[in-house]
Amino acid sequence: MTVPRVTIGMPVFNDIEFIEESIESLLNQSYENFKLILSDDGSTDGSSDICLKYAEIDDRIEYIRQPKNLGISRNMEFLARESDTEYFMWAGDDDIWHKEFLEKCVSLLELNKDAVVAFSKYDTITEAKKKLRTISKPAYSNASSFVRLKEFIRDADDGFGYGLLRTEVAQKVSFPVWWWPNRKTPYNNIYPTLCFYLAQGNYKEYSEESLFYKRVKTEGRVNHKLIGEGNAFYETIAYVLRRFNLTVFSFREIRRAKNIGLAFRIFPLLIYNWFLLSSLQQINLAAKSFVKNRVLKN
Repeated sequence: MTVPRVTIGMPVFNDIEFIEESIESLLNQSYENFKLILSDDGSTDGSSDICLKYAEIDDRIEYIRQPKNLGISRNMEFLARESDTEYFMWAGDDDIWHKEFLEKCVSLLELNKDAVVAFSKYDTITEAKKKLRTISKPAYSNASSFVRLKEFIRDADDGFGYGLLRTEVAQKVSFPVWWWPNRKTPYNNIYPTLCFYLAQGNYKEYSEESLFYKRVKTEGRVNHKLIGEGNAFYETIAYVLRRFNLTVFSFREIRRAKNIGLAFRIFPLLIYNWFLLSSLQQINLAAKSFVKNRVLKN
């Protein structure tokens, strides 16, 4: 049997409507030299039965049910640690991959030894697979780590978090847990990790066509919620604190990936784009909402 070169780690939690299609699109890859680890974080909707069914019919699949709920971030870290192959990628249990996704990404990493992550142009889609928009970020690719980070911070998109990584890099990352009151909110906590990648090495993108389809769910189907929804004041406090966390943790990951000099060079951009600008926008929205509600009450 051929030794796998790619590990695909899929964190699973209550996605029975989409998980079968997601698994099928991975098993149908033209590049077949991979193994797929399904880490079930305590599903109760029947997703586990689907995982077990596929594990029985395809020996490339390993199914693991966690003894207690880890949460999405710790589950993703667990999957990366389980990898013993040259390359690794995370796979959402509701997303879809073109059959040539792995083939093209493996080729990009083989041809570009300075790259730590390979990805493709991709489409966001609805639950019914209707195309919403196409996203491509070739500007993230540059010989300079400062330029890569600058482009990412100014025009951030987290899609390439689902790209193909060199396993040695994927196993170095950790996803932050935001401070109270955001400790159970994973929104944006992949951004410091993406900063780590871009500080550590180059990004390469297959831009000829979309090879990845990221599903955007309706609010009621999302497994994690924002803190303070419905209370404009509390939501704003939580948001501003989360953006401050994002800035601090991103600085830390850049320093860890490269050096303190690069972290300080990029810090003004982090503060302006990811904390000040976004926080002021949120405060403005909250103020308008407050005024509108006061007018309606009067």
